[in-house]
Amino acid sequence: MSFSQTVFPLSFLCSGVILWLVYRWQNLGISLPLQKLIEVVENGKAEPKKIIFPSFHGEIGKLSEAFAHLFEKIDKFQSKLIESERIASIGAMSAAVAHGIKNPLSSIRALAEVSLLQDNLDESAKETLKEIMKETDTLNNRINHLLSYTKPSVPNRHPTNLNDLLKALIPSVSRTLPKAITIDLQLDPSLPPILSDSSQIEQVILELLANAINASEKGGLIQIITRSDLVQKAVLLEIIDHGKGIPSAIMDAIFQPFFTTSTEGTGLGLAIAKRYSEQNGGLLTIQSEVGKGTTASIKFSSFNG
Repeated sequence: MSFSQTVFPLSFLCSGVILWLVYRWQNLGISLPLQKLIEVVENGKAEPKKIIFPSFHGEIGKLSEAFAHLFEKIDKFQSKLIESERIASIGAMSAAVAHGIKNPLSSIRALAEVSLLQDNLDESAKETLKEIMKETDTLNNRINHLLSYTKPSVPNRHPTNLNDLLKALIPSVSRTLPKAITIDLQLDPSLPPILSDSSQIEQVILELLANAINASEKGGLIQIITRSDLVQKAVLLEIIDHGKGIPSAIMDAIFQPFFTTSTEGTGLGLAIAKRYSEQNGGLLTIQSEVGKGTTASIKFSSFNG
């Protein structure tokens, strides 16, 4: 047998083996990872939040990361859609409640107030009328709280100095505080303005202060701090109490509407504060430790227009 007769069959055989190896490599390196990705997506359709995409090298790894990023965006969009639908249904209900209850409440309070002016009332009757007025005010405030969360409101943003807003707001709040609680203002004099709706930011501060006051029911110091971050071009507002703190088990739920651990609350305070902060370009975060206190922080972009 000649040399050429021996080499050509061997070359053909080697080429076949190489082609088979290349096919197997492609199958293991591309087909199998793709098949695994498809299985993960199919299995995760029922519960998208529980999808964990596997890690791969090279282009398949980038594809897996892209899928993970896409599903994260879809999950966030779905959550916002559900929240919007829930707010819309609550809004319709609250409007009906407001129309059906607010006017009768106002009439009841007015009647109690007029009756209180009579000269022939004994002390017991006076106390009863005052209690009626107090309770109608409480109910009216709760209805207004509900409406402020469910009613769409577009912020009227303009340059606002947080220091000036706090200096105007805090003295009136301090006059209603229990004697055992004090507020300490620590304001950065070089604070740049922020672009915000001052009435909404005022509401945010009042909601956060109400929580701080409730947490400090036995007395203590509430610190309100402003400072600027020149590196990130941001303005920071912190409201710090040294009260009972928030258990870690419920931290994930504190911004949910109607979630409350208080028998007196509506469960809307932090939800309103979060929404108004975001509408004004702010990021609200809460850090807390049981027995040591809570820090509510809002980070705004500074306005340099």
